[in-house]
Amino acid sequence: MRYEYFNEKLVSPRISLILLDWNCRESFHILEYLKNQSIPRNEYEIIWIEYYSGVPEVQKNLLDESLENWGYPAIDQWIVMEMPEDIYYHKHLMYNIGIAFSRGQILLIGDSDAIVNNSLLESVIEEFNKDESIVLHMDQFRNVRHDFHPFNFPSIDDVIGEGCINIENGKTTGVLDFQDPLHTRNYGACMCATREDIISVGGADEHLDYLGHICGPYDLTFRLKNIGRIEVWHQKEFLYHVWHPGQAGEGNYLGPHDGRHMSSTALETLQTGRKKPLVENSAIREIREGRVLSTEEKFDLLINQNYLGEWKIQNLDKTMEYQKAIIHPVIENFKGLNIFSVKGTYYAVKIGELFDRDRFSVYPSSKNLEFIKGLLIKKVNNQDKDVQINLINKIKFYIAKFKRKLRKFV
Repeated sequence: MRYEYFNEKLVSPRISLILLDWNCRESFHILEYLKNQSIPRNEYEIIWIEYYSGVPEVQKNLLDESLENWGYPAIDQWIVMEMPEDIYYHKHLMYNIGIAFSRGQILLIGDSDAIVNNSLLESVIEEFNKDESIVLHMDQFRNVRHDFHPFNFPSIDDVIGEGCINIENGKTTGVLDFQDPLHTRNYGACMCATREDIISVGGADEHLDYLGHICGPYDLTFRLKNIGRIEVWHQKEFLYHVWHPGQAGEGNYLGPHDGRHMSSTALETLQTGRKKPLVENSAIREIREGRVLSTEEKFDLLINQNYLGEWKIQNLDKTMEYQKAIIHPVIENFKGLNIFSVKGTYYAVKIGELFDRDRFSVYPSSKNLEFIKGLLIKKVNNQDKDVQINLINKIKFYIAKFKRKLRKFV
């Protein structure tokens, strides 16, 4: 691990933005949007974490241009982890590197492929000025039009126009949804909390379940809620995202999830009230316990060398893993589903449907049998609740209809 660039002039910013790449970014447009924020540039730092060894020419040129023409760098800390190419990416490890090196009071873990308003960081500061005991999230408008790729700097009006799949009355459908917000809101778009709080709960969880696509800062959100922090979703500030190949985890390794790509390991945290990570980063633990680490000590401690074996891509090959696995039903006909066990993970499959090895990632899954049963019970209860709500709405409709007819005769 090494620095590609470090801005030593920046001392104590209010916000640190943690942005990730694992040799996958085709465009670095977010850096262009972040240069025009409404708050002074010395109040925020941009930390860019590259998982492998790549230093894209486009990004390097943008940094050089910013140093020459902007009067400040496009990136304040550019950290290249130099992980071997045969090691699968783990976003939570990247979060922890950003956390360890951050200098801000507030940390923002965001989508490094997003479009943002110039009011983004001002909105964050305003919320934390009101109350620091929060976990702040901002949702993301998503557009599926292909003509914005390669990225061509569409206007925000274009992004929320034709092709936008989650807009209603000027807001995302997610922030308007209070029945199933876990699945309609984008928990990975933008999450903010104080650095002190994040370190107090041990930083991001580096458990194997979070390797690959099924992960996100909501692991931190749920554990921060368990120590009493309040989850807040901004109602006016949003991020914006346009289509690109490989989005939504296409072709990625997937850990245990609830069938809709929300980590079941993270969801269990809400159920159990757990505060600390299952696997805590060694450097974060040292910082949490009050030790001040030098840059060299952070470089030495942040990456557990055991990961170089445990996270090898060849060990995670989905086809080989599940072709060799013994599959059998653990529980038959539970809430209309069969529960299968595959290599220590439980999957819920509809009655009459065979477990499809090629589609295993679409089924609700967990390594905890009681949790997967609880997930299914909750799903059935929610369906019953929806039936009741629909019945009530129908009754209200017919009452209103009857009243309208009655008024005609009065």
